[in-house]
Amino acid sequence: MKGKFVRFGRAEGKKFDTAFYKVNDSEYPNVFPCEVVMRSKIYIPDKVCRLRYDGKRNEVFDLNAVCCVIFGLVLSSVSAVMMILFLLTVIGVN
Repeated sequence: MKGKFVRFGRAEGKKFDTAFYKVNDSEYPNVFPCEVVMRSKIYIPDKVCRLRYDGKRNEVFDLNAVCCVIFGLVLSSVSAVMMILFLLTVIGVN
């Protein structure tokens, strides 16, 4: 789905500001809180961008949120493998 960034605001039940996107005359909040650093570069008003809709939560994932999820999964997987290898060397199995 495609939508336009319209504003920053606090979504219902959230503690931090999030970006809101307009899709087909409806506003949807982003899943993650908005970035403070480089806000003007990431969230450009009236720029059409690709979004992923989460029907259960009635929220959208923008490119920034998708990148955070992917990098988070990769980094946590690498960290878990390194921790297991470290523990194996500490107990003397490796």
